[in-house]
Amino acid sequence: MSYVTVMSENNQYLHIGERVDLIRQRFTDMNQTDWANYLGVTTGRYNNWKNGRRRIPLDVTLKLCQDFGLSLDWIYIGRPEYLSETAFRVLTSPSKKS
Repeated sequence: MSYVTVMSENNQYLHIGERVDLIRQRFTDMNQTDWANYLGVTTGRYNNWKNGRRRIPLDVTLKLCQDFGLSLDWIYIGRPEYLSETAFRVLTSPSKKS
């Protein structure tokens, strides 16, 4: 099974952005502005990541991995095998937000 999804040039980073926003929603109660501040970026830059216009840089993804028990494989390509047990449960449980 291939974990690499072929995407158009216009949204090649969209799935990464969706996973980063899922981290925000599942692990924190932060709004997008607070989350951007936590990541050390402007809201505009965070929105570019979230909407797939730009790829989130490695230093920020490493922070997310360390803080939430995630893996680069999951953030960048969606592979869940290397997530911690806790992170897997949090990310695959029903959404805490309605």
